[in-house]
Amino acid sequence: MDIRLIEIGPDGRPVEELTLPEVARSVCEATVGVYRKTGFVRPWVGYLAEQDGQVVGTCAFKSPPQGGRVEIAYFTFPEYEGKGVATQMARQLVQIARDADSGVGIVAQTLPHENASTSVLWKLGFRRVGMAHDDEVGEVWEWTMTVTNQPTMRKPSEGRTIAVVGDVYRFLATGEDTNGKYALWEAVVPPGGGPPPHVHSREEEGFYILDGEITFTVNGERVVATAGTFANMPVGTPHSFKNESDRPARMLISVAPAGLEKMFFEVGVPVAQGATTALPPTKQEIEKLLEVAPRYGIEIRLPHGA
Repeated sequence: MDIRLIEIGPDGRPVEELTLPEVARSVCEATVGVYRKTGFVRPWVGYLAEQDGQVVGTCAFKSPPQGGRVEIAYFTFPEYEGKGVATQMARQLVQIARDADSGVGIVAQTLPHENASTSVLWKLGFRRVGMAHDDEVGEVWEWTMTVTNQPTMRKPSEGRTIAVVGDVYRFLATGEDTNGKYALWEAVVPPGGGPPPHVHSREEEGFYILDGEITFTVNGERVVATAGTFANMPVGTPHSFKNESDRPARMLISVAPAGLEKMFFEVGVPVAQGATTALPPTKQEIEKLLEVAPRYGIEIRLPHGA
C-alpha cells in the first residue's frame, strides 16, 4: 500500500486529522523549531507519512533550497521498518522537489557506513560524493541526485548487459538516464525461462513482445502473448511470465518509476555486450534473488512445497 505525505503546518499540527503516536507528536513539536530557523515555505516543509490510517514515519526538506540545492531527510518509525516506507518517503520528496523546481539539486546525508538509509539512496539514483560535517552527529556521508537533461541513445547491442537467473537483460535506460521516472530494458528469455508469481509494491511493470511468445499468468489467468502484444501490470498485481515455447523470446520490459533495475544489478551476473544467452541459474543465484527481492518491495509467491 502506498503512503501519503501529510504536511506539518506552521503551528506543528498536521493539515489533516490524524491520530498521532507519541513519536509523531515529538516530531511535530521539533518541526516548529525548524520552521522558526528556516521559515515555513511550501513545499519545502516537514511531512508525516500515513499508510492505512497509521502514521508510519516522517520526512522533510531541511530548509528551502539554498545555492540551488535542497537537502532531504526521512525517518521510519521503528515498528514499520523493513517495509519500504523510507524508500517511498524519499521518492515522494524527490518528486515534490522536481515538481517545484526541476533544476534544483537534491542532496542527503547519512551516517558514514552502509545501512538501510544508504540503500534507499542507492535505489533512488543518488551517488555518494564525499564527506560532510553535521553539527549533531559529526562526520557524515553526503549524497546527491544528479539531474540529467541529456538524451540517451543506445545502438544495437549497447547497454549494460547482465544474466538474471538465466534470462539476459540489456538495459536501454535506467533511472540515472530518466531522472528516476522509468527504466527500460530488452529481455531475452530462453525456453523455460521466467520468474515465479510475484507482486510489485512500488512500480508498474510493462511488457512488449518483440519476438517469440511469452505466457503471462495474471491474477490466475493464463494469456499467451505473441510479437506485438503489450501488457501493463499496475502496482499490486500478482503476475508471472514464462517462455513455454521451444525457442527464445525477446521483449521490452519497463518499470515506472525507476529503481527496480538496481535489484537486477545487485543479483545479476555481468555478460558481454551483445550476448543473448546465459548459463542456467545456479542455486546460489536463485537464493540471492529470493533474499534481495523483499528489499525492493517485491513479494515472490513460490508454490507450496517449493
